[in-house]
Amino acid sequence: MSRKLRVSLWIAGGLAALVVLAVLGRLGFYLAAQQEPEFYRQAMAIEPAVLEKASDGMLHEAAALQSAVSKEGRWEALFTAEQINGWLAVDRVKNHPKSLPTTISDPRVAIDSK
Repeated sequence: MSRKLRVSLWIAGGLAALVVLAVLGRLGFYLAAQQEPEFYRQAMAIEPAVLEKASDGMLHEAAALQSAVSKEGRWEALFTAEQINGWLAVDRVKNHPKSLPTTISDPRVAIDSK
């Protein structure tokens, strides 16, 4: 086998390997994106009344924060994952329906203390 043919075969093999890796990478990304994390399943199972109350709590805390920011001195706010998810499920849907791209539906968050 000539040197030129061997080099061509190596190049072709390398390109083929790159194509296979690219396809497998995209497939892996697609499959990973289809998996529903446990926190999301739990967040989606919360009762509407609980979500409403949590959303109200988030709005109350946000209003208090807005008021505090306008005054001199220290201020802080603490929002729980339950409040954020309540707001995402209730107030965002009701009052800000176009705040996210149409490709995103039912967003939820998890806060990890690690």
